[in-house]
Amino acid sequence: MDPFRSLILAQIEAILEKEPCTETLYELLKVTTPKFNEAELYIAGKPSKLYKKLKTRVHPDKHPNDSVRATQIFQLLDPFFGKCVQILYKEENTRSRQKRKKKPTSTTTRSSPTSTGFPIEFNVRDKWSFLSLRQKSCKKTDIPSQVAFQCINARGAIAHGGKTSLKYDVKKEANPFRTVDEVFHSHGGSKKFDNIADIKSELMARGPLVSTSFVLTKDFMNTGKNNGFDRDMMGKNHPVLVIGWKISNSGEVWLIQPLVRSTSATEMVKTVTFGRFGIDDKLVAPTNSFYTYPWEPGPHFDLDFSKTPEWRSWPGIKKNITGKDLEKLGEILGDINNIITASANKKIFVLRDRRKLAHSKTCYLKKIKFVTGTKPWCIEVSFTTSV
Repeated sequence: MDPFRSLILAQIEAILEKEPCTETLYELLKVTTPKFNEAELYIAGKPSKLYKKLKTRVHPDKHPNDSVRATQIFQLLDPFFGKCVQILYKEENTRSRQKRKKKPTSTTTRSSPTSTGFPIEFNVRDKWSFLSLRQKSCKKTDIPSQVAFQCINARGAIAHGGKTSLKYDVKKEANPFRTVDEVFHSHGGSKKFDNIADIKSELMARGPLVSTSFVLTKDFMNTGKNNGFDRDMMGKNHPVLVIGWKISNSGEVWLIQPLVRSTSATEMVKTVTFGRFGIDDKLVAPTNSFYTYPWEPGPHFDLDFSKTPEWRSWPGIKKNITGKDLEKLGEILGDINNIITASANKKIFVLRDRRKLAHSKTCYLKKIKFVTGTKPWCIEVSFTTSV
């Protein structure tokens, strides 16, 4: 066993037994960076780079002869570091307020974590890996509507449980909506979030939100290749999709997903520091869960799956149906008089939960037979998609 590797684990193990605070954060980071300047830690976000170096040295792969111990320590690091950083930022904000001799306001702490229990970083794509969030660019008058549909499509995919074939777009809407709220209200309503903890909770539980207060400025446009934004809206509110957060060199930042400016552009994720450019003054989300929306084109065959909510995880399903249901299935397959032929041809249709239309899977009829009972027909279908 490498004695130096074992020593590192022992040092960190001892620190993790202490109370999280600024001093223990110093001790922790000095294990792998002994000569860093403590004053630099008060530059928002500075600990994250040093912490990455520490985690690399502690990773179980670096300790093959002591992997169990290393794994235990590695799993304790994130929550301990997160609490230390929260304390660090609170101290930084306290000093800043005292220096300016201003009374504390609700906005002075916007750039720091406001509650415990949240991970250091979160991205909706990490939780729902099937999200693409792509939405075509459009003329500036339609940007609010298009961003609203970007949010609706993402939440629809979450309700569906995978990528969707149907998507909303400004060109498909009959009414010329001009604001995000108008779009959301036309689809069931909207709710507002202006508290950091509530914003984070909503992101983790239900998906992306839309910032309607973000102001496009020259300072922001000069921070990198920001071709996902319309320069004609410089100095104005430019709605943008918020998809998560992380800690960077500028402190805690929101992750934002602009509209894609061309079909060849890759999906771009930008960052905005908490409280800057009005990003978190007003964030809104639809109240609708979109479970009752169809997200796959037909033809649709609806059945009750309330007793088997896990049915979409199966490779196929057997279901007893009534004679009326059989007639409906025959119409869907286009051959009501010879449903067996339609089955043999493996004609595709979409099976849905009639209580939650978003829950659907593409399938074909595999078998059908007559049985006794109030639902005298037993059908067997095989699914062709993973959702």
